[in-house]
Amino acid sequence: MADHIHWAALLFSTFVLFVCDSKPLDGYKFPVYTTEFCPRNQTEWMERSSTINCTESNGYLCLPSEDLNELLEFCYFEYQIPIAKGLCMFLRKRDSFIDAYKCRNFVEGCPNSTYRIYEVYKYRSCVSIGNMCFLAEPTCIRTTTTENLSTIPYINVSVEETNNRMHEFFPFQERNHWVWILTFLGVGALIILPVIMFYRKMKSKDAAVTIVS
Repeated sequence: MADHIHWAALLFSTFVLFVCDSKPLDGYKFPVYTTEFCPRNQTEWMERSSTINCTESNGYLCLPSEDLNELLEFCYFEYQIPIAKGLCMFLRKRDSFIDAYKCRNFVEGCPNSTYRIYEVYKYRSCVSIGNMCFLAEPTCIRTTTTENLSTIPYINVSVEETNNRMHEFFPFQERNHWVWILTFLGVGALIILPVIMFYRKMKSKDAAVTIVS
């Protein structure tokens, strides 16, 4: 009996841990999960994509958080965009958009050519973090037991540079915003115009009835 209780408790604990680990993080506009490491090859990438139910139109990505404190996996609508050389990417929390980090000072592993964001597994330095810094940063001090954060800027990119890059590398994202706006206006017009026409028609009928009377 005691053995049965022990195994039941163990299974229950495992289930609770699984549920807790699978719970999306708060503060994002779509489900975002933490992970110990990002996929290391295309096979693992596809497996993780299937696990969190990503699709062809909303593909799998695995990137650092904006504070470089944890790795995040999520399904993202712009998962095929090209990224310029010298840039790693991360997920911003305030608006749930991806943004760029200059990696030209990395000791090794900074992308030296344009790549698709879903190919980030080829550049391990872009997804190797510890204590709020990229491990490939020369200022990210490592020891035999842990990787410590040195005094470095939060990000080596100015607001103006970031905005310029966002316009350069994410034109589809802005285009999608306009598509949604125009679609909304079009649907609104299709709904409102028949109502106005019906109202005017009924008003004309009422006027005709009044004249006849």
